[in-house]
Amino acid sequence: MIGLIDCNNFYSSCERVFNPKLEGKPIGILSNNDGCVIARSNGVKPLVPMGIPAFQIPPNIRKQITLLSSNYELYGDMSKRVFDTVREHTVDVELYSIDKTFIHLTGFGNLVEHCKRLKAIIKQNTGISVGIGVSPTRTLAKIANHVAKKNPEYKGVYWLHPTESKLESLLKKLPVSEIWGVSYRIATKLEAMGIKTVWQLREAEP
Repeated sequence: MIGLIDCNNFYSSCERVFNPKLEGKPIGILSNNDGCVIARSNGVKPLVPMGIPAFQIPPNIRKQITLLSSNYELYGDMSKRVFDTVREHTVDVELYSIDKTFIHLTGFGNLVEHCKRLKAIIKQNTGISVGIGVSPTRTLAKIANHVAKKNPEYKGVYWLHPTESKLESLLKKLPVSEIWGVSYRIATKLEAMGIKTVWQLREAEP
């Protein structure tokens, strides 16, 4: 069984850990030389598109959000802290990116309870909140992670049993951008073709 640990709004979360005054404020992170928006907290996502040049953000929106220069040294240090904590509690860890890692969960009893404990320990040790999706494959674990993050009733942890009926229901709700390798640009093109969900892509003609 495989788990995918994904840090929530990682860059903005790192900034909040080291500047508590930012807690609760909508944050946008800018690229090198403050060129464009490369990361957004939840409060910014409805207001500012990913990748938009900073100078194109309307003045009335800029007044509502906090824009910060990227600090990759901070993000790298926090990433190491998070995944060092993961390694202390899980034997087989496979890093995927600065804010994501796969973990192999074979041998653990109640997987959901184990992941809930791990999530709590990560938060306590680092101040970073994570979502954890569990399923037999990496692709399904990513879908499970999306469900964990988007549905508060699961409290950040979701185990996807890949039954056909449940999987079909999830794929019909899952944005096509959640597929591995589908960039923002590709997702935009697919959406222009009327393909907005993973299910629609699966059913589309080649």
